[in-house]
Amino acid sequence: YMVEPMDMSASRRFRGTVFAGPARTGKTDALIINRIGQAICCEPCDMRVIHMDRNAAREFALKKVGALINYTPSIKRRLGRGRFDNNILDKRFQGGMTLDIGWPVVSKVSASDLPLMLLTDYDRAPEDIEGEGNLFDLALKRTETFGSRGMAIAESSPGRLIEDNDFLPPEGAPHMAPPATGILALYNRGTRGRYYWTCPDCREVFEPDYELLHFPEDGSPKERGLAA
Repeated sequence: YMVEPMDMSASRRFRGTVFAGPARTGKTDALIINRIGQAICCEPCDMRVIHMDRNAAREFALKKVGALINYTPSIKRRLGRGRFDNNILDKRFQGGMTLDIGWPVVSKVSASDLPLMLLTDYDRAPEDIEGEGNLFDLALKRTETFGSRGMAIAESSPGRLIEDNDFLPPEGAPHMAPPATGILALYNRGTRGRYYWTCPDCREVFEPDYELLHFPEDGSPKERGLAA
């Protein structure tokens, strides 16, 4: 289910990619870690990751980015060999491309031109960055110089308050998310794609939902689950 979002993260038709989904569904690995590796190996460019705070950025750099480099031979051999090419929060690779990991402060989303901005755990970052606006629009501005090669990516599980608990999608826009700030607001600004399954019998596509599951009345929980 992450194939299309990953493809879109390298698209030249769009300036941004936004993914809202449940926790622990591979969002960060697919759209942040995978995109870093793709850029290093296939499309060398400077890039910046923004995590929710300083401590999270440091942990991400040590565990996620460190593992990506150490256990991916094609990436490890592209890492610079200079004395300052492999610091905790910034890395330099062959050809002079750089990767740095930061947190939501104005200095990380201003005064720089970067073709690739990666925002992870978006809804855990502040809604307003030091009075300058939301993080995504500030990141998008950093990529503007590069035209269709610029890309800002944001991923998160929704964590902001829903502003209308009785919200129903309007006619003609069935994928509209409830009004909220953060990742859902960004999602509503875009193409609002959702994941559909293909029925193995009739080949029609449908949006999976628990309400569509039918369980037999008899049998153990395991048996009923297998027969759903």
